[in-house]
Amino acid sequence: ECGALADGCGGEADIGRCSGSQEFCDGNLCVCQGRLEASDARFGGWECGDYEDGCGGSLRFGSCDNSTNTSCLNNRCKEDASAAVFWRLVCTGHTVGRWVVKEVRFHTDGLCVVPFTTFRRAQSSGTHYAEFPALLAFDGQSSSAWISSCHRCEPREAWLGLEFLDSV
Repeated sequence: ECGALADGCGGEADIGRCSGSQEFCDGNLCVCQGRLEASDARFGGWECGDYEDGCGGSLRFGSCDNSTNTSCLNNRCKEDASAAVFWRLVCTGHTVGRWVVKEVRFHTDGLCVVPFTTFRRAQSSGTHYAEFPALLAFDGQSSSAWISSCHRCEPREAWLGLEFLDSV
């Protein structure tokens, strides 16, 4: 798990280090020297989120109440003033042709790693071709697209949106 082992040729092969902040290497095994606890002073005031316990596990501090439009930011529940059920992307400039949108993704985290895939319906200002509906802009496929109904769109004429089940 950790440390070094003889490589059979007179040298040593490094097999890695212990990943936990509370672990040390003893005889090529990672040994926990005391897990962190949620009650530790360093976590005073934490209301939500997770943190590693130093020995390969997790400390859970709970989650925020979704019914009050709060989200966990820096381990504190903060009111999300921008939370809404309906979000849309609006073309704010003139277009030469039709507005084409290949892919839009919403994420559940600030680092844009975990995509938000549950929604009620996709909507738009209009679709020119029936085979290119608004849903195609949210299908996870960059090979598909939504195409606006307007040609030479005026600013704010073309838009594309999602209606979510809850405020996001």
